[in-house]
Amino acid sequence: AIACSRRCTGRARAAELIRTITGVQGVASTSIDNAWCMLAIAAEPNAGDLREPVARTLAVAQIVPRELAPVRRSLEAVFVERATGGAS
Repeated sequence: AIACSRRCTGRARAAELIRTITGVQGVASTSIDNAWCMLAIAAEPNAGDLREPVARTLAVAQIVPRELAPVRRSLEAVFVERATGGAS
């Protein structure tokens, strides 16, 4: 998963563009405060690092993210996912 932080203006457009990238499974948007939001990008299994394709796609649309960072799951989260078959 990747976290993409950016100003909230245009986040729907950014999410729409990111969804078109090969290897992207889904995009969820969360407001951080009144000015900033985070787009959580879920990758398909074996998709690899999608930060560069995300950056290129947004750059072409003149959308500038503040940060693109991988999201690491904790060992506990991985264990719970495996133990429950992916159910939360």
